[in-house]
Amino acid sequence: MFIQIPEENITKFLIELKIFLSKILDERGIKTHYIELKHKNIYSKMLMIDTSRYVGIDKNGEWKIVGLEMISSKSVKYTKEKQRELCNLIFEEVGIKKIQEFIEKCRMEVLSGSLKVEDLLISQSLRR
Repeated sequence: MFIQIPEENITKFLIELKIFLSKILDERGIKTHYIELKHKNIYSKMLMIDTSRYVGIDKNGEWKIVGLEMISSKSVKYTKEKQRELCNLIFEEVGIKKIQEFIEKCRMEVLSGSLKVEDLLISQSLRR
């Protein structure tokens, strides 16, 4: 779950949430339960594709990238670069029109055949 809470209120929020959830379980007859809540990271901005694929900018301005093609060794260079550029546009809040233009430009680059072959290759070594 991702929610926006000021950093100084996180501990208090987690305690109150645990109490709230415990009450709900008690009301439903579940008297024995164990609830562990913790926060993983604090992001100033975040783009979430699903629970295992997201990118966030932490409070130090560093990107935390999980499960996206831009960090995968099994992705082509072009995809990595364009995905990073797209995330930059989203984080910069340039607006949907500019994002649509960027995606259309990428589509035209791919369809025109103007990309270098090395930008579309995946290099992997074979092992026995």
